[in-house]
Order: sequence, then C-alpha cells, then structure tokens
Amino acid sequence: MNKRYLVVCSRDAGSVDVWRERIASGRAIYDQRLRSAVNCKLWLIYFTDVTQVSIIKPDDDGTVIILGEVYRNDGNMPKLDHSEICAHFAQSASTPEDVWGNYVTIEKDHDVTVISRSPFSNLPCYLTFINDSLVITSDIAIIKEYTALKARVSVDQIVDQLLHEGLRSEKTCLTGVIEVLGGMRATVRNRDIRVEYTWLPRRYAPNRQPSDNYATSAQTVRRRVVAAARTLAAGHKALVLGVSGGLDSSIVAAALAPDTNLHCYTSYGSTPVRDERVHARLLTTALNLPLFEWREDPSQVDIYQSAAAHLPRPTARAFTQASDAAARELQVRSGATGFLSGGGGDNVFCYLQSAAPLIDHYQADGVGLPLAQTLFDIRRVTGSGILDIVRALRKKSKRRTRIEWATNALFLSPDAKSDLRPPAHPWLPADDLSLPQGHLEHVRLIMAVLNHLEGYSRELTHPIIYPLLSQPVVEACLKIPSWYWIAEGRNRAVARSAFKEMLPEKIISRSTKGTPSSFLYEILDGNRPAISEMVLGGWLRQNNVIDLTPVETSLRRFPAVTMAECARLMRLADIEAWITSLS
Repeated sequence: MNKRYLVVCSRDAGSVDVWRERIASGRAIYDQRLRSAVNCKLWLIYFTDVTQVSIIKPDDDGTVIILGEVYRNDGNMPKLDHSEICAHFAQSASTPEDVWGNYVTIEKDHDVTVISRSPFSNLPCYLTFINDSLVITSDIAIIKEYTALKARVSVDQIVDQLLHEGLRSEKTCLTGVIEVLGGMRATVRNRDIRVEYTWLPRRYAPNRQPSDNYATSAQTVRRRVVAAARTLAAGHKALVLGVSGGLDSSIVAAALAPDTNLHCYTSYGSTPVRDERVHARLLTTALNLPLFEWREDPSQVDIYQSAAAHLPRPTARAFTQASDAAARELQVRSGATGFLSGGGGDNVFCYLQSAAPLIDHYQADGVGLPLAQTLFDIRRVTGSGILDIVRALRKKSKRRTRIEWATNALFLSPDAKSDLRPPAHPWLPADDLSLPQGHLEHVRLIMAVLNHLEGYSRELTHPIIYPLLSQPVVEACLKIPSWYWIAEGRNRAVARSAFKEMLPEKIISRSTKGTPSSFLYEILDGNRPAISEMVLGGWLRQNNVIDLTPVETSLRRFPAVTMAECARLMRLADIEAWITSLS
C-alpha cells in the first residue's frame, strides 16, 4: 500500500469541493505527502508515493492520466519518461502492446470515464460510487479515511471465494466495490460500470507447429526474465528476497546478482519438510549473496489480525505472518526499499501434472518417437503408470478444451453449495477448439496464483515485486508448447535449461519442495479455542455460510484431521479476522 492514489470524478462541482475540503483537513494518514496532480472544477486526483504521474490534456473533459511506471516491451525494457508516455497514450489510454508495466490509465470525456489497468500490474485499482461521485482508488482504506463509508460484506462473494478458491473476478467481497483487474478496462457512464478484458492469453497460445525449438525457447525465457527483473529492480537502493533454494526464487536471484544489492532470507520450522536452509545456503554461496535465517514459530502469528484490512477481499493468510516478520526484519537491517519474490514460478513455468502435453504433441506431430518420448516424460514427472496416463488421455480427449475450475465445498452449508458451477471466465473459453489443451491448463495455473499476491503485511510499507509474473515473461512462456515444459521428465524444464549456466546443478535438478502444512497444524493446535470461538460464533455462522456440525466435529477431533480440513479451518478463521478488521 506504499503507492496510493485517490481519484474523484463528478458532474457536480459541489461534490468535488466537499472531497477537496476533506483532504485538505489533513485528518488522514497521508499527512503532507498527499499531493494534487489535477485540481479541476469537476474532478481531482491526489496521490502519494506513486513514482510517476503523466497527464495528457489536463482539463475537465478529455483528460488522460497515467499513474505508475511504463516500460518498453523490447530489448532491455527501459522505463519511459513523461514525454514518451504521453506519445504512447495520446490517442487512447487502452494498453498498447509495445509497452508494459505497473500502471493505471484514466480517460475522462464528458459523461464517460474509462479506466484501464496494465496486464499483471501490481498497482491496484478499485471503483465505487459515493453519493454522486465516482471514486477510483488504490485501496479501500483510503475511502474509509475520508468518508463515513460502512462497507457491507457480500455473502455471495464470500461463498464464491470459498467454493472456487483462486478464481478472481471484478466482483469483490464488498458490495458496490469493483476491481479493475490486470488487463481489464472499465467503462463508466453515469452509475453503470461495464468491464471487458483487453489482454487475452489466447493471443499468445503456441502454434500447433512450434515456431521455436526447445533451445531457442529457453534462451527467450532467460532473456525475458533477466530483462524484466532488472527493469523492475532498477532504482531500488536494496531489495529483500525470500529464498528456499527452490528453482523459482533461485532464478530471480540469478537474474539480478551481482548487479543488484540483494539481501536474502530463508524461513525454517520445526520439521525437516520446513527446513530448506541447506538449499538456500547453496544458492547464496554460489551467487555470493548474504543470507538471513529466520525460525518460524506459531507465536509470531496473531489469528485475530488480517493483513488484508485495506483490501476488499479476505486474501490474507495468517500463517504468512511469520515469513512476513522475517522479511520486515531484514528490510530494517538492510535499508531495502522493496521486496522481491519468486512467486508464480510454478504457474508461469507450467508446472503441469496431467496428460495435456501428450494431447498437444499428438495434435502437432502425430504418432512417432517424439510422442513416445513425451509419454515417458509425463510418466517421470507425474509418477503415474503408462496405463493411467492413457486413461487420462482418453478422458481429456473427450472433453478436449473444457477446463473446469476446482470446487471446494468443505464445511459449507447446503444453501452455500446449492450452485457449484464456477463463473465463466474469458481467459478459459469453452467453445474455442483451436486452443491446445495444455495452453488452457497453463492459463488456469496462472489464473490460480493471481489471488495470492496480496494480503501480506510487508506490502503496507514497501512494494513486493514479482518478476516472474511480469507481462513480458508471462507472454513468452505462454507461447511455448506444453510438452517442452516436461522435457527429459523434468517439470519446468524450459526454465531449468534457461538458467542452467547461472545456477548450481543441485538447484537446477532439485525436485523436492518445502510445504507449510505442518506449520498450519501447529498454529491451529495453539489457537484451537480461539479459532473455535471465531468460526462457530462469527459472521460465517450468522450468515449461514458454514455447516456447523462438520466444523465442530473437525475441531473436536483435531489433530486427527486431514490437511484439507486443517487448511479450511484456518481459511475460515482468516475470513472472520478480515471481516472484523473492516469495522
């Protein structure tokens, strides 16, 4: 929440004056850092710490504003200055394909306001109406600071969050608050808001006959990751990076070392599966980077606190408070001005566990030795037998391009799970038979991580940078055939090949992963009475979202519960903490 802004649009000059007086009163946390970019009769914009604001035709009508950073989508991806931004967006604020970045554009022309957000942007954008004013902002907390707004939680959207975990739409869990998602455009006329995606992954679907071979694909991924990471890191005095010695965070470290002032940390717990210090030390020693080691403990987690209090969705997860504490501690020690993460690597680098690559390869090349090699690659990646793969292949062939979002109805009431169908999403078209099955599953992987990039306490003070989820990297990876990603029986094979000369072989070949599962058990074990009170007597019960009997049974049987039950109980507690934080 370090980069914040507030835009107010109205056809009533009196309403704008009221907002201006509220801001001038200085009763918000902005203090004197809040600055005015546009102060016209019928609309105004205030911001703090948004590093770049470009204004085209600053008038009451016909104005275009670009908030945030814009980069050229070629070569070393240089950052555009004010004049270059104005040249790119002078005709239309719709996101041009030759640039990328973390920005929001706002076009106002008479009674129509158009808001666009760049694909995979980490600069948020929310819309709501307060009285007769359209409010566009980076976070909900800013609205609460200046108004008496009493946000009402949407029961339907909370249910949807639980049923279809990770599937994010423009609807938020606060009634009347809309999010302009990355790659989306919202057109506002009077009080009507219509949204559409301007960025669609199908444009980057691989050809049936790949245009690049495996080696060229790996080279492209390396170039894109290195260029994007260095562009996003530029201008920071120092950066803090969480590392596990796994592939994804190691790739981010390799892309930036030694030219960036990196400070690494790794968190470890009481069980071997949560202790990856050996791998983290191997990485940082090879790259000559400092490593800060932090022991996670359940006492570092306050289940009553939600790091998503400024957000319109309960995306914060209590167990991440421990790693957040490590990151913040190292940030203070190092004087870093931002955080880095390898988050999204599994998703962008197509960590598939299915027969889809075999379908795609067959449709591209037919039967032959290369197809047989892909069959054996899938066997090694998934650990499945040949017959199991063939059965999965037949099943997928029958519903070739229908990708269904997973549904989780655990602990939900009969009313809450009366309709299990996930909402349609334009990124996963059910009727386009030209799209490869593996591409659609790759897209679903990417969609799933987009709901897990916020809700961390460290984002309240400094930005979290996700280089692997930058637009240039995502687009490059989507173009790669699915069977390339499992070559030689290795998951994320293209990424491994791309950085094999920049990382130790033990990191490149590592196939194991740490997991927070045991930590969730420890947190629930130490907070069971409090969680029982929160969940069994809270908002979810009052609004008939949960079925009390199975919840009570699981809490009573603990620790003799499944990991799915443990994770779900913690998720219910996270939601209760978020709802309490809104009051």
